[in-house]
Amino acid sequence: MTPRATEPRVVPRNGVPAPNEPQPVEPDVVGDTAGDCGPWQWRITAALSLFYLPSTWHMTAITFQTVTPPFFCQGYQETAGCDQFNLTNTCEKWDFNVTTTGDTIVSEWGLVCEREPLINVSMMSFLLGVTVGGLVSGILSDHFGRRKTLSIFLAVQIVCGTAIAFTPWLWLFMALRFALGWSCVSVVFSAFVLCMEVVGGARWRTVAGVSFHYPVPLGYLTVALIAYLLPAWRHLQLAASLPALLLFGVVAVLPESPRWLLAVGKRKRLARTLRSAAATNRRPFYAEQLEAALPVQPVVDTANDNADNATIGMMSLVRTPQMRRISLLVYAQWFSLYLAYFGIVLNLGNIEGSIHLNTVISGLVELPAIALSTPLLLRHGRRVPLFGTMVAGGLFCILAALVPESHAYATKLSVGLVMMGRFAFSFPWVILPVFTAELFPTVVRNMGVGSANLAAGIALILVPNLWNLSTIWEGLPLVVLGFLSILGGASVMLLPETTKKPLPNSIEELEQLYN
Repeated sequence: MTPRATEPRVVPRNGVPAPNEPQPVEPDVVGDTAGDCGPWQWRITAALSLFYLPSTWHMTAITFQTVTPPFFCQGYQETAGCDQFNLTNTCEKWDFNVTTTGDTIVSEWGLVCEREPLINVSMMSFLLGVTVGGLVSGILSDHFGRRKTLSIFLAVQIVCGTAIAFTPWLWLFMALRFALGWSCVSVVFSAFVLCMEVVGGARWRTVAGVSFHYPVPLGYLTVALIAYLLPAWRHLQLAASLPALLLFGVVAVLPESPRWLLAVGKRKRLARTLRSAAATNRRPFYAEQLEAALPVQPVVDTANDNADNATIGMMSLVRTPQMRRISLLVYAQWFSLYLAYFGIVLNLGNIEGSIHLNTVISGLVELPAIALSTPLLLRHGRRVPLFGTMVAGGLFCILAALVPESHAYATKLSVGLVMMGRFAFSFPWVILPVFTAELFPTVVRNMGVGSANLAAGIALILVPNLWNLSTIWEGLPLVVLGFLSILGGASVMLLPETTKKPLPNSIEELEQLYN
């Protein structure tokens, strides 16, 4: 096992780094043994990306399950809709024509007229679960390990997803959707972290992180086909839930993250995992040299050894000028991106045209965006691609709202512009998580990313209500979405570029690095 140079790490002196001193290089035990990237890493990355597929189905299925079929009050078939009744005359039972749409939760529980707001509540229950799960799943993964957390929440996802298909009550549907959202984000988070931790080097982490997202457009394409073949909402729910059972076969052959094993001091399991990795990658494995290279104690963050870190907490995110600037601007970007991205994805039924066709187009435009994200990140840094794609996406949405209804091809032109915006938003969806992790110093990196997820969660909760603005003006939702995206993109240019910069370990290092 020949030692090699890895990414430099600044070691502070008394909590303050000396920028003119040589930066010592910390050995990468995992990378030295298994290699940065090889067949072992790519097989694991491909296997882990499969876990994104059922989570994408569950997120998108609700757009088909909440379609409102044509309806009329029982006994008044000659008229339809809510306008046939005044405030003093309430319909006792609604009849729905589900010939073309299939049974939905709207027809199942009569979610029309005064009960229509419950549709948004049903959608928000899943998104609220995503928000809460995103905050805590990282803690669970750090404590129990990536593989175990992935297995537990995969089981929860299957159980909750299947139970939803048989629930007789709307309140139980909402409760199970909350748990489903929590489990979906936990599955994706654990799989993504494991994917990033089996590869080494910033370049390969970027490539693996982007590649992990390829099943997302496949999810959009397949859920549109499934919803077309199985229009009844309960059948669609089962079709989105049961195939995940096959993923337990994938879990059975997945290794635990070697970097997590190193961090918690599980030396025997680490040695077995690295032996297998070295054999697959056709690298020599020397148990004696590996044992000698391992730390005596579990790996700890040396940046936490100084006294200043005794006061590390949420207030650290706004304690210094650079931290305040980074935190507030990152929150704005996550909020605007999530509102824009999911504002389109979860409201495809509110955009003119066929919901099935719109979902297919949405998946098709995301595929090349993911492929192009890798060269953009590697060649042009983070800020310029993030700025350009968020502003472009916002402008496309505003233009789509301004298409005159009298235009001969108004519907096609509007849908085309929205999908161009959807294509643009797919880039920051991949870039922003990488940029955020690089901006925050090690001592508050998890805290910073978690708090950014909270800002994103607020946007998710607002998404189901976004299209209610169409009662004021039909194009207003897209204008609001586009305007906020442009503001979020513009704010990117107020942040420092992180490409080719060392990752700061402490707040003091960050202040010196970007001042």
